[in-house]
Amino acid sequence: MRDEGESREISIGGVVCHFHWCRRGEPLMIEGFWIQKFPITHGIWKFVMREQPQREDILQARQPVRNVSWNECRQFIAELNRTAILADVGLAEYHFVLPTEAQWEYAHDNGFLDIGDALEWCFDIDEETGYPVVRGDGIRNVRTPIGYDNVGFRLVIVPRR
Repeated sequence: MRDEGESREISIGGVVCHFHWCRRGEPLMIEGFWIQKFPITHGIWKFVMREQPQREDILQARQPVRNVSWNECRQFIAELNRTAILADVGLAEYHFVLPTEAQWEYAHDNGFLDIGDALEWCFDIDEETGYPVVRGDGIRNVRTPIGYDNVGFRLVIVPRR
């Protein structure tokens, strides 16, 4: 059994990513999950995608990726899941995903996220608009899947189904 808030470091392309364990218990979460403390950075993006996002000005490896679309995030995660990174750290039965809105809120409310000034993509689709949900500190928004102004993302690790 893992303890709430337990930390784990996973190296992606030589960049150490910090994850916190969040146990299940919220009505919308059926299982516990690992959530990344900091958003995806340029260094991680370049390692996985082999290039920088097209609309990015900041090319410093430690700076968070911003201005990426929901579809680009999903492509990034699909590429990342093709690697053996999780198997190498004993999590072969898990995979990377975008956080659901419930996961993002739970981790935020329990102090497991380092929130900057960028918004972040969530996995959820808003029922009214049909667009993906975007979260930030005290902000809930929806954007078109190609709307990307000042939006980044972080990873969640969950069991494969």
